[in-house]
Order: sequence, then structure tokens, then C-alpha cells
Amino acid sequence: MRTTTKLTSVAPARTARPRFKVKDLALAELGRREIRLAEQEMPGLMALRARYAATKPLGGARI
Repeated sequence: MRTTTKLTSVAPARTARPRFKVKDLALAELGRREIRLAEQEMPGLMALRARYAATKPLGGARI
């Protein structure tokens, strides 16, 4: 017995895109505090940030 399945991809309908990239704006201040902490406590991370700021190798990545 042979069956054929046709797969289709339907993109979800979107209206207007929000002006921000944060899903929950209530978490924005927490995120800012976490970034400030990382800047102070992780100098290696800051060195990577400075090194790759111009090229943005992860630009557009959804994490």
C-alpha cells in the first residue's frame, strides 16, 4: 500500500510588526541590569563584543 502526503508550509498571518524586539517589555529593565553585570564581571565577554561589533556575525540569529 502506498500513500502520498503533500506537505505545505503556511506562514502565519502577521499584522504590523512591533517597534521593539523584546517579547515582554516588563523584562527590559532586568535585561539591562544583567547586561551591566556582565560588563563588569565578564571582561572576556566585553572583549568579544568589541572585537565583533562591526561584523555582527550573529546578526539576525534568533536565540
